[in-house]
Amino acid sequence: MDLMTKKVKEKLMEHLFDNTAKAIAFTLILALLITFYLSYQDIPLTQTGLWLGILCAILILRLIIAILAIKSPQHRQFCYWSLVITGFLLGAMLGLFFWSFYWDMSISQRMILLLFFAGLATGSTISMAASPLSYAAFVLPNFLPIIFRFLMDSHDDSRLVAIVLIIFLSYLGVIFNANKKMLRKNIILLAHESELNSQLEQFNQKLSIVSITDELTQLANRRYFQERLIADWIRAKRASLPLTLMIIDIDYFKECNDNYGHLYGDECLKEIAKALTEVVKRQTDLAARYGGDEMVVILYNTSLNDSEQFAMRLKEAIDSLNIKNEYSPISNRLTVSIGVANTVPAIDDDYESLFTRADKALYEAKLNGRNCIAVSK
Repeated sequence: MDLMTKKVKEKLMEHLFDNTAKAIAFTLILALLITFYLSYQDIPLTQTGLWLGILCAILILRLIIAILAIKSPQHRQFCYWSLVITGFLLGAMLGLFFWSFYWDMSISQRMILLLFFAGLATGSTISMAASPLSYAAFVLPNFLPIIFRFLMDSHDDSRLVAIVLIIFLSYLGVIFNANKKMLRKNIILLAHESELNSQLEQFNQKLSIVSITDELTQLANRRYFQERLIADWIRAKRASLPLTLMIIDIDYFKECNDNYGHLYGDECLKEIAKALTEVVKRQTDLAARYGGDEMVVILYNTSLNDSEQFAMRLKEAIDSLNIKNEYSPISNRLTVSIGVANTVPAIDDDYESLFTRADKALYEAKLNGRNCIAVSK
């Protein structure tokens, strides 16, 4: 059984159990109306009371089965067969009632009772549309005794009623089959729609991630960095918390790229990005590629001292990569310069001031010979 077939079967069972629970109240009301109507028409309640009691017990049992199936899906197979059996008993009790009190009722009373039963049978073409077996188990024991009873009556009118009932049952069968096909078709359409919506949601999530991710390094891209910097700046300003921005520049990356080739340069960027990812672990922090060989880090609610320690760990992680760069005048391996700026945003401050300070700190690190960390004071 494939996944779609399994889903359709589950939905059909849900429809059956859900509508069974809903139909019970309607059936009980009809049973009470039948009983009190016949009592009013001189058929003693003492004769119909036992039938009503058994019918109520069957209805309560069906309600319990339906609720159990809804709340405990693992028991649905057992509940399904229990529902089929109790449906047969329910239909048989209705048919037995008509058979037993046939001669005690007038023709008009029989017709009124048939209207009650016809209403139940018509409703079952919808409530039981998920299961032909449940439908047949309920309708046939209900109407076959009635048809036979009318056929056994010597009056021509009674036999005509039996023929009409046979035609009525046949027509109900056609309606039931149409409802069954329509229900199954709707469930399949809904299942496909749900699956497509799920795929669309997954695609949108991937698209959302792609739209904020740098394709080469898999870090956040410049656009997302700018949005995040503004958001974190506002949060830090409201909470009066420190915010740190670091700008990381790869020393003499152009020489490395020009001499070793762009593929080698791309691999260098990937390795450094991976090192950043391993160091920048808090969800409140962010590592991003700002452009070219520049990367940035945002540290939320981090003091200046902690930020300096973090920058040192970050530089050590990059140095430990030992990426070759023989074309650098300061080292035979790839090095970085880091500019650090930290502040508690004041009311009148702008987020761009933090970036300007970090950029100046980076410039200072380059003036100091590169391969170092400079902190904006």
